[in-house]
Amino acid sequence: KLLKNILGLDADMAVTLQVSNPPDKQSSMFTTLETKLNGKWPMTAKVGLALNKGTPEFYAAGNTQVKINRKPYDFDMALSFVSSGAYFSGSMLGTANLNGVKLSNLALMASMNWGGVPSLGIAGTVDVDTFSSSIALFFDSTDPSKSIFAGSVSDINLKDIATVFASAKK
Repeated sequence: KLLKNILGLDADMAVTLQVSNPPDKQSSMFTTLETKLNGKWPMTAKVGLALNKGTPEFYAAGNTQVKINRKPYDFDMALSFVSSGAYFSGSMLGTANLNGVKLSNLALMASMNWGGVPSLGIAGTVDVDTFSSSIALFFDSTDPSKSIFAGSVSDINLKDIATVFASAKK
């Protein structure tokens, strides 16, 4: 009943069954949901089971729209449970302007193997009046040597950085 209330599910659902040749190559069974999360945020998602090269998986993929500072933002997300563990990814489409700082192309990736060992990644672009930058961080808990940190910053000088962080007027 809790999931029914949160997801706004109806008692009846249409289900699609796709069978590949051979059947274990890429068959799936899914339903498409169009609802409002907590009765507020419109969400469209495809939820189903699949056989991918003989390996079963459960998946959900969709998008929702959430208001931040009274402005609507679109989020795409995907969740998958496979033989090695669970994977989640999400991204925010568009640019959020928060007090002169523009955040865009935001992404999140999280996974956990069945032993409970997590991995986490984030990425995004930060723009202010005087410079722009992008950053990506991924921490692989199962093999830390595969972790990455990458970033870039446009042409800036120390005065530009101090002005931004001190919120001083030019």
